[in-house]
Amino acid sequence: MKKKILSLLLCLAMIFSLTLNVSAASVSDFSDVSQSSWYYSSVKFVTDQGYMNGTSATTFSPSDEMTRAMFVTVLSREAKAEVDNNVESSFTDVQQGQWYTGAVEWAHNNGIVTGYSDMLFG
Repeated sequence: MKKKILSLLLCLAMIFSLTLNVSAASVSDFSDVSQSSWYYSSVKFVTDQGYMNGTSATTFSPSDEMTRAMFVTVLSREAKAEVDNNVESSFTDVQQGQWYTGAVEWAHNNGIVTGYSDMLFG
């Protein structure tokens, strides 16, 4: 299941041809993504495009599950949406000032995602 989700996300990201001006990470920064990995070119693509930055400065965590927060962040970056992480969220479990706060609100306000309830993003 984890590989399917990662594969799906990476395939979706590869479909998008928009280019961001600044890339915050490079595939060469990640100690857990070797050039011989089957997913190397996909990780290179999503980092080159600025869609994903990894889970730290030195790890991409290709075997980890993608969270809803990660997913909406990738979508907002692909859409070049201006997000404000200091916005107060409409969900009680999304704290102000987190790396994903603005993306969650952007996705919710644009009808891309809903919460598990009116109050919980999950």
